[in-house]
Amino acid sequence: MLFAIYGKIVDFRNALFDRGVFRSHNLGARTISVGNITTGGTGKTPLTAYVASILADRGEKVCILTRGYG
Repeated sequence: MLFAIYGKIVDFRNALFDRGVFRSHNLGARTISVGNITTGGTGKTPLTAYVASILADRGEKVCILTRGYG
């Protein structure tokens, strides 16, 4: 049930992008997004740290942006 509601919300959001109501922006850098609709306990932070360490070890510049907690 919740998945169907979430799917409709995402469809509506995507339609707004398609119609030009919302615009996307080019960051000018490669971007990896780690996240989902759940909060806490799904391993997002450890995964982010792991991926960042691999990229840094390869000599890539790494920046981690978060929305923060409250």
